[in-house]
Amino acid sequence: MSDLDRAKIWLETTKTLLQIISALVVGVFVSSVTRAFLNARKVDRALHDYRLGFLNELQSAYQRVKRSRRVLRATGLTTKFGAQPITMSPIQVTTYGEQMDVLNEAQLELERLIVEVGNFPDAFSEHKQLTIAISSMESYIRSVLEEYEKRWPQLATVPGNVNVTVLEGLNDLAGPYSGSRFRTDFADRYDDAIGYMREELLPLKRAVKDQA
Repeated sequence: MSDLDRAKIWLETTKTLLQIISALVVGVFVSSVTRAFLNARKVDRALHDYRLGFLNELQSAYQRVKRSRRVLRATGLTTKFGAQPITMSPIQVTTYGEQMDVLNEAQLELERLIVEVGNFPDAFSEHKQLTIAISSMESYIRSVLEEYEKRWPQLATVPGNVNVTVLEGLNDLAGPYSGSRFRTDFADRYDDAIGYMREELLPLKRAVKDQA
């Protein structure tokens, strides 16, 4: 075999090896890109599901408070529909205690959501504003509960000795909506929080839908 033939064989062998190496490199690159893309899709879906679950829990706490407010009103513990009783009847005392238990559960849920935002701030682009909104809601319900804790021992034993007009938190919660702290500190702040969460969900909702 002449030197020229050897050179040709070496050249063809080298070209073949280069083609094989190039194919391997491209294959590894494509595989890495595909794997990264799939992982990103999983992260997007997981983040979407987490935020949606957070939103559902916030809505649940809000609805419990609204339901409790309506029950208190229906029992007559409100000035919305006219004169309020000076003292509570036995039925009203029982209802008041029951609904404070409901509010306690809602307050604890709001408190947990505040902690959750603090623990995972990167999950919420507006985490500071979201914390402010939910904190206002939680603080309002907590003030109503603090009043309940102070007055309940006397209400539970001698309800006639407690003038309903001194229960400012209850009167605000169950009273007229306009001008109330329930509106400014709770309902309006809930609307703010919902607005932040919707802004968080809409872009991811589109992305998740595209991935389905």
